[in-house]
Amino acid sequence: MRRGLWWFGIVMGALLISFGIAESVWVATTGDVGLVFWVLSLVGGGACIIAGAVLAERSRRLSTALTVVGGILGALTTAWTVVVPVLLMVLVVLRLSERRPPAILRPEGRG
Repeated sequence: MRRGLWWFGIVMGALLISFGIAESVWVATTGDVGLVFWVLSLVGGGACIIAGAVLAERSRRLSTALTVVGGILGALTTAWTVVVPVLLMVLVVLRLSERRPPAILRPEGRG
């Protein structure tokens, strides 16, 4: 995973987790249990994106799957911001379009 893409994933995941923390404070102060879904979606989506960024060097498929799931969860719950879902979809598209290194550069050395 390219270094810039790794940082972009970490920042977007941290942003979603911070939104989730802010939402949980809101839930705690208002007592509205209906918002628990939003908190879990934000924190879960952010955790998936961060895990996808961290696991990018070990397992490309798992990393891509986690990034896509986190991007979808985050985009659904932050749709009101307009900018965050666009950035999340950019992250997902960049992650999906990332090329595999040549076989000679891969640890297993196979095609």
